[in-house]
Amino acid sequence: MKLHRFVRFWWLGIAAVAFMGPAAGVAAAPSPTGGLVVDETPNPGVYGNILSDMSAVGARDVWAVGVKATATSNDTLALHWNGTGWTAVPTPNPDSQCQDGDIMWAGQALSGVSGVSATDVWVVGGGCYGIEPLIEHWNGSTWSLVAGAHLGIRDGGDWGTLSDVAAVSSSNVWAVGYVSSNSGRPLIEHWGGSAWSEVQGAQGVAESYLGSISAIGANDVWAVGGTDAGTNLIEHWNGAGWQVVTSPQPARGSSLDSVTALSPTNAWAVGTQRASTGADVTFVLHWDGKRWSQVASPNPRETADATNELRSVAAVSPNDVWAVGMYESEQTNIHQDRTLVLHWDGVQWSIVSSPQPGRTSQLTAAAAIPGTTVPGGKVFAGGFFSQYDRNIYDGHYTLPETLVVRR
Repeated sequence: MKLHRFVRFWWLGIAAVAFMGPAAGVAAAPSPTGGLVVDETPNPGVYGNILSDMSAVGARDVWAVGVKATATSNDTLALHWNGTGWTAVPTPNPDSQCQDGDIMWAGQALSGVSGVSATDVWVVGGGCYGIEPLIEHWNGSTWSLVAGAHLGIRDGGDWGTLSDVAAVSSSNVWAVGYVSSNSGRPLIEHWGGSAWSEVQGAQGVAESYLGSISAIGANDVWAVGGTDAGTNLIEHWNGAGWQVVTSPQPARGSSLDSVTALSPTNAWAVGTQRASTGADVTFVLHWDGKRWSQVASPNPRETADATNELRSVAAVSPNDVWAVGMYESEQTNIHQDRTLVLHWDGVQWSIVSSPQPGRTSQLTAAAAIPGTTVPGGKVFAGGFFSQYDRNIYDGHYTLPETLVVRR
């Protein structure tokens, strides 16, 4: 079972992508598919650009973050939507060279973003190729580095990274990830308004990680991930402490990559499970206020050769929920990835036809703006595509470009 411990982290092999030459400055905009429109987006990294997460502060204020490959390292990437177009916004990069001047260890990426307002947005990720936590803050005009609570390896600590962030208010922000100490455990950090502190997660959890977090209020926060044993993991903050909440565990294994909560009685979590055929298929759980239960979700193909993965979920309303990811099989041009979009209409999940730019493409992030009519779009999905085939032996992408679709 493939567990997506660092599903939001995508490190670009500089030497590998540089061979094909610089990427285009703006992603191509194919025709709309399934009501989803592809936006033109910047690609400031000449050797590759990938989006890992998105957050909608408002109809004209949406952020998308990830990683870009320059001539010397992998650097943080942030794009902003103002209601009419996307622009690249400069972000700090603390580690130009973090391991004895070795360029292949120089790199940082953003993996999670969440905003309180137009002047209060947080991003998290990892420096030194994902082994040191990274936190940055937007004050309305610039991004700045903020010290986290967990010490990185250069400060005598264990290696760790942050995967996602959820902002409740300006004085209440949560971030989750993974740290290597004690055979591997979730890393949970909290912003109380003046500093970040590390918070103890649920006790008695085997080697595990948290990859996504969503907050309804100060006393109602959900985080999801998985364990090295191949089971999914759900933890809940009730205002006093983190506790593991029982969830369905498919016999052949599963992991959760994203969670979104609409209310105390309505939350969704998505990921991947192993089917009896041997295929990886979509995995969807729903919280009704009392328990998590599995909800049937479709797949383009479920034969043994297929892979179907949900990477992110976002809700416009209880009857308008979106989940995005990727699929591939023997029918997708020799195992090349294709974007996957599912929609919940209040009764069932269904596949929505989605754009398939380039030779291979994925969607890794989703963000929604509450309401039924929003100028410019009410749901956004981000990821990446490449005009070149994915290397089917090592999974590498050549010159990936940012991909954003909206509806």
